[in-house]
Amino acid sequence: MEDKNSLLIKQIQEICEKNNRLFGYRKMTMKINKISEKPVNHKRIYRLMSLLDLQSVYRPRKRYPKNANKQQTAKNVLKRQFETGTMSSLRTI
Repeated sequence: MEDKNSLLIKQIQEICEKNNRLFGYRKMTMKINKISEKPVNHKRIYRLMSLLDLQSVYRPRKRYPKNANKQQTAKNVLKRQFETGTMSSLRTI
């Protein structure tokens, strides 16, 4: 069992170095399952990563300002006069 774990530990460390520690245990599981002949359980990889103190690097989300897209009213270039009547004058039955 130690033999298999040592092989897995080497693979985990190599993948972490190649990807700048962007992989968590889920992506690491998928990557290792593609490489290896036998599938490896995600709990096992999680346990080994926690033993090695390998965690994925969290990237902060971009914050977009809420008031950035305010609508601006266009200037009255055509000089049109818009009038609205009352509701009683518009109804014709």
